[in-house]
Amino acid sequence: MKAARDYPILTVTAKGTRWLESGHPWVYDSDVAREPDESECENGALVDVVSEKGKYLGTGFLSRLSKLRVLIVSRNANDRFDRAFWARRVQYAWDYRKTVMGEEDYALLRIGDTNFEREQLQSGRKSAGKIVIATVKGDVHDIGKNIVGVVMRCNGYEVIDMGVMVPAEEIIDTAVREHADYIGLSGLITPSLEEMCNVARLMNERGLSIPILVGGATASAVHTAVKIAPCYDHIVAYTRDAAVMPSIMQEIASDPAEAERRIKAEQESQRSAYAESQKPLLPLEEARRRAFMPDWEAYDTPVPSAIGATDVEITVEEAIEYINWRAFFPVWQLEASFAELAEIHGCDHCRAQWLAGQKQDSRKKASEAMQLLKEAQVALARLVRDVNNSIRARVVLLPANSAGDNIIFHAEGSDVVLPLLRQQKDGEECLSLSDFVKPCGTDYVGAFAVTAGRGIEEIISGYQQTDDFKALLYQSLSDRLAEAAVELLHARVRRDIWGYAPDERIDRQRALRAQYRGIRPAAGYPSLPDQSAIFAIEKIVGFANVGIAVTPNGAMSPASSVSGLMIAHPASRYFMIGAIAPDQRRDYAARRGITEEELSKWLPK
Repeated sequence: MKAARDYPILTVTAKGTRWLESGHPWVYDSDVAREPDESECENGALVDVVSEKGKYLGTGFLSRLSKLRVLIVSRNANDRFDRAFWARRVQYAWDYRKTVMGEEDYALLRIGDTNFEREQLQSGRKSAGKIVIATVKGDVHDIGKNIVGVVMRCNGYEVIDMGVMVPAEEIIDTAVREHADYIGLSGLITPSLEEMCNVARLMNERGLSIPILVGGATASAVHTAVKIAPCYDHIVAYTRDAAVMPSIMQEIASDPAEAERRIKAEQESQRSAYAESQKPLLPLEEARRRAFMPDWEAYDTPVPSAIGATDVEITVEEAIEYINWRAFFPVWQLEASFAELAEIHGCDHCRAQWLAGQKQDSRKKASEAMQLLKEAQVALARLVRDVNNSIRARVVLLPANSAGDNIIFHAEGSDVVLPLLRQQKDGEECLSLSDFVKPCGTDYVGAFAVTAGRGIEEIISGYQQTDDFKALLYQSLSDRLAEAAVELLHARVRRDIWGYAPDERIDRQRALRAQYRGIRPAAGYPSLPDQSAIFAIEKIVGFANVGIAVTPNGAMSPASSVSGLMIAHPASRYFMIGAIAPDQRRDYAARRGITEEELSKWLPK
């Protein structure tokens, strides 16, 4: 076993952040790397970490990695670095130490890291606070919540992570029982917004005053102000990502009354701006008169080569070619434009030239992108090797017709009716997806489902217990592989399974920009905003056939799954439904067979 002097020491000073630029695990003091002196070795490398605001974060002996994590997240929180920057840097430090220290010491280092909270408590250091975090009932997406959990722990908070699909009552009961200082709520799908409102209402009924922090892809500052905050008499703060949470929580802790006053004043301003931005909508009947009207008499309906269900084999190796790297990098708070790196194959000189060509203020981030892509490619190689056949895909092509604002699928034995919405903004056309399907005669519409599969999910699950960075890396790649597999599936449908574009020859870039005939709208997205449409799609496709389950709120499991419709009309295009008026809400609820109040869960007013 090495003595303390054999380890690099992390010296935390105002200038002690140079390592961030190079990835070197040592922290530089006045630009000069140094080893620990004798007194530091004898004291077990005593280190103080203080934030820019002077908030005490902890003192005493920690494993080198724990000190590194505290430093990274301290800088992350105050300088508002990207939410996953720390995870990449910690991984580089792990790899470096594993090489320098050897397996035995590396293993001890990892144990010290994963027991960071316990180490704090045993050393007598006071927690910065306690937060209960959960993905709300009916939602299975947790990548953002997992990032929050790790960032909070590294900032000295005690975190109780309740997982996914957690009912409101359980969240509140846990927070009360554990004497939590904060509650964090996350969600991806639209119904999760109503679940967050439900948590806030129940907390109000119980007379609680615990601050609520909301986030996730479905949340926004405006929705928080307009919908969730009015349900609760105390703080409901929107957090756009994990990086800003520590500073918000520190603000609340230092002066709760002033923090509540500021947050509520800001939300009142947002509510006023939202109300002023609402424009008059057309009556539903007028919107229907402005529907898109194709020349159906001249339309030559393409008949699918394979009517009914087709299971399509897509390997991870095949899907990699269709990965949209422009969507991958922003997950890590890096510019989407760095995706051009993926087009540079096997040439270190070319990559170096690319880096040199970046603007000076972007070069550090560009270097991060290069390293992240390298690690992503290593992870993808492992997926090809170990779970190449994990992806499952199915498409079902059925006779179909439109009936007003509905699409009716003529499935074997019975029809499946999919109610749709129509734009009501004042414009030349008011579109609905039903406009692109023949009202009578022969036409076809497809439904599909794709999942990255349980094989990849098991790898992610394994890393969640041991390696936060790799868990996040594989999860973000899994999401991209599911989308890539859909792109590949759609290409095969156009050319072969449906065959309406047999001579199509487009490269990957044009495919990712959807420069082809036909569309594939997904439930919960702008032209099909009602998440409950997924239940009609599930009835057509039979999600269980590809290993997908659906929650009562319309979330798919595994989380890296995609489903939707396929429409072939050459004039079909993507659009946004936008706001709808009360007359359409009534009409749509009636077509759905539910009350307007029940509809609010799926389409918040």
